[in-house]
Amino acid sequence: LELADGEVIVNSPVICEYLNTHTKTESIFPKNQKDYFTHKKFEAIADGIMDAAVLRRYEALRPENLRSHDYDEKQKLKIKHGLTFFEEHSAELSTKDFKIGEIT
Repeated sequence: LELADGEVIVNSPVICEYLNTHTKTESIFPKNQKDYFTHKKFEAIADGIMDAAVLRRYEALRPENLRSHDYDEKQKLKIKHGLTFFEEHSAELSTKDFKIGEIT
């Protein structure tokens, strides 16, 4: 995220924290402790999915003779498990009151 003054904020969780400090509405982080950690878990799993996707892309860019099929499959499995988690827990996400879990 590049700010108007040219400063750059990196890393999705840090960007969300920054945006939260500039919101005119209620915090994107739930106040209830149980809900807070549920949403932070969603955030962490979404980050893990993205990390695995980037690693798969890096692996695909390597020369073919240096690529590891097993490594790529492990990353693909991480993505699949993360997406399955979100499918199984979609009822816990809101379509009205967006918090960090829905944003990620």
